[in-house]
Amino acid sequence: MSPALRLVAGNQAAALQRQHNSILAAAGSQVAPKPRMLPTNISLATRRQGYQQLKAAAGDGGSAGGGTGGRQGYSSGGRDSSDNGGWLSAYTRALEANPLFVKAVTTAVLSAVGNLICQLLVEQNQDIGWKRLNTFTALGFFWVAPCLHYWYGALNSLVTAQGNTGALLRMACDQLGFAPLFISSMIFILTVVDGKSAGQAIDTVKGDLPSAIKANWSLWVPAQLINFRFVPPSYQVLFSNVIALGWNVYFSFVTRPK
Repeated sequence: MSPALRLVAGNQAAALQRQHNSILAAAGSQVAPKPRMLPTNISLATRRQGYQQLKAAAGDGGSAGGGTGGRQGYSSGGRDSSDNGGWLSAYTRALEANPLFVKAVTTAVLSAVGNLICQLLVEQNQDIGWKRLNTFTALGFFWVAPCLHYWYGALNSLVTAQGNTGALLRMACDQLGFAPLFISSMIFILTVVDGKSAGQAIDTVKGDLPSAIKANWSLWVPAQLINFRFVPPSYQVLFSNVIALGWNVYFSFVTRPK
């Protein structure tokens, strides 16, 4: 090779070396911080090919860094930016801000709907019994929701086992311990509100409780197994309320004024 060609090749190699070092510096942590010298015994074409590959790699590194930054923004924000809302998102935010109140409102609404279905579709009444409807609504808000809220909280704290074992233990505690007392209290309250004395209400509880417990177990044993096994604690009252829509229809019917 003539001296002139050697000079041109040397100048081009030096320029490529400077571009190589600047790309390494821009890539930052994606490559080693200390620039490495290209071998001097390779051809100019090989150097050009290496430069193009290095440039492409630096571009990929920049896009990867942008993706990481986006994910970090999602994590620090605490909420997925792709979340477009919806009723479940709104319910979750309200539940986090005011858990007992939101559960009380939900329970009251579903209790009222269950009683209305019983009166209009099961009993086929021509007129709505507003006293019964208001009683079930008030019980849902002031009695059922608080009882379930604190009971589920205590139950999840007392039974710390996970998986199928934990679900079975919670279901057994719920259905053998809590359910008979809770159903008894509901029958007693509804009987007293209907104008009966406390003694008459106790007699009503004794007469109605066995059949109510059997019906309760046929529905709530499988439902609570699902609830305690798969439903997050914050949604367990909501799940119970949805299942209880059918139960409220039955309970409204068996506790109707006779």
